[in-house]
Amino acid sequence: MKSALVILLLPLLAHAEIYHCQENGKEVFSDSPCGTEARVIEVQSPGKTGTQLSNESMKAVSKALEKDRQKRELDRAVENQRIKIDQIREKFREKLDKLNAKLAALEEKTYHAHYTEHPRISLEYRQSRRDLEQKIRELKSNHRYRLEKARNKLKRLKEERQALK
Repeated sequence: MKSALVILLLPLLAHAEIYHCQENGKEVFSDSPCGTEARVIEVQSPGKTGTQLSNESMKAVSKALEKDRQKRELDRAVENQRIKIDQIREKFREKLDKLNAKLAALEEKTYHAHYTEHPRISLEYRQSRRDLEQKIRELKSNHRYRLEKARNKLKRLKEERQALK
């Protein structure tokens, strides 16, 4: 047991003198003379041990860890971009449904106004319908643009991730 303790402490005490003595029938190791019969033990500084890594090995491990971190970040970014694309689609559907409902109601009003109300009111409904149809076209155009932009970003992220393999 004492020998194991000395072995563990050897790297720490590489530059110090270690003394070996017998006191009361027990082996004693000390950094100062422990008696008249103390012997100095020569300690050699250990070279590289199996637990030490070279600079090149440390750089390789560090590089591998960094690459793994980048892969995880890109995987998260890809998933987040997929979620964003789904959200773009869902918001578009909601807005389009609302506009189509308004358009249907306006078409109904236009039909009734044509037969029951003043022609000027019928013209106002038609103009409102044209404005609403224009909003729908703009919504679709904007949706295509946003969706294409999000898809391009997803494609770029996937390519970056593939390049890390």
